[in-house]
Amino acid sequence: MSLRYSIARGTSVLAVLLASGGFCDAQRYNFQLYGGAEGLSNLVPISMLQDHSGFLWVGTQNGLFRYDGTRFERFGTAEGLPTAKIDSLYEDAEGKLFAASAGGIARFDGHSFDPVRFEGTIGTTSHREGMVEDGGGRLYVATAEGLVRQDGLVLAPGEATRIHSVYRDPDGTIWAGCGDRLCALAGDKLMPVAPELPHTGWYSIRTDHDGNLWLLARRAVWVRRSGASQFEPRPAPPIDSTPFLGDPALEIDSSGEVIISGATGICRWDQREWHVIDRAAG
Repeated sequence: MSLRYSIARGTSVLAVLLASGGFCDAQRYNFQLYGGAEGLSNLVPISMLQDHSGFLWVGTQNGLFRYDGTRFERFGTAEGLPTAKIDSLYEDAEGKLFAASAGGIARFDGHSFDPVRFEGTIGTTSHREGMVEDGGGRLYVATAEGLVRQDGLVLAPGEATRIHSVYRDPDGTIWAGCGDRLCALAGDKLMPVAPELPHTGWYSIRTDHDGNLWLLARRAVWVRRSGASQFEPRPAPPIDSTPFLGDPALEIDSSGEVIISGATGICRWDQREWHVIDRAAG
């Protein structure tokens, strides 16, 4: 199963963009709508992830759904999830799937979910990009109290305790949107970096196929080119990057295109400017 890109549209439908070939300005985009007929019994998606096997996982306000190309299968508290509302999804390098809800974090064992144990009392996140593992298999979660490690260590740079996102790049560096700064993990310390960046909340951090590191705020996009030492701005997206539900999201699709979420659609970067894909595109 190959799904090119997935977005949440409004409150009543999950739309999956099945664009064939590369993007172009004159292209008509084909959208397939999924709902109750396919087994998606909750139509308010919050988080989405396509795993290494090709399954599409959709976290909603009432359950986690897995799409196998034909039908959606629902997972809820009966299958081991702490609560039914799923805020964040993460797959580690070994293909293990983690789901976060207000009641905690659970790991999928292939059939059901088992709780992930944290030292202390903090062990969940409400952010779309709220979980990551380090090279030693320790889970980190983005919380309002700081970046919380599975062994109970809470990392926060000074007074900026609120963590908006956490991401591990292909080189193994862990980045976090901490308060209004970008931070990087150095040993057991979370250190502010990149003073050239504007002070704002960074909600999405991703590396593209060329090794460029991208950052997304609600109204700003910056990138650090592969081999460069500093970030540089890109034009602001033409639409608000905050979707109907959840945090702003920047993704790299299977062809290497940079795509960001929006309140009324999605935006694609063509190396010069943003192009809006909305209802007018089909």
